[in-house]
Amino acid sequence: MTTEGKANLLFRGNVANGETKYVEVPIVDGKLGCHIGWKTTASSATITLELTSVPVDGIDDAGAGWVWLGSGITITGPSGAAIGSVQVNVENCRQTDARLKIVGAAASVFEIWNGLPA
Repeated sequence: MTTEGKANLLFRGNVANGETKYVEVPIVDGKLGCHIGWKTTASSATITLELTSVPVDGIDDAGAGWVWLGSGITITGPSGAAIGSVQVNVENCRQTDARLKIVGAAASVFEIWNGLPA
């Protein structure tokens, strides 16, 4: 199996209870996509897709309330009941930067892949 043109890893790791983790999601030609997997039954978190067109130095800063805004897309994340995943796909995105904001409600283990060809 070839990996050419396949999705690439955006994040693999832990998010602690009460921790906020930001994961950049590339926007390519107005499209973005990602596969968010949680790998333990205890994983629980709130996940929000945030967008901005304001020039930023990085995605790891919470930023002022007017810089990063929720996209309005509902992401059903882990609820501490089962291992699982969700896919997020957006077409016609008119912003320049996107990120996932993950707020841990329990110790969680994630693997997040870019859904667009590398």
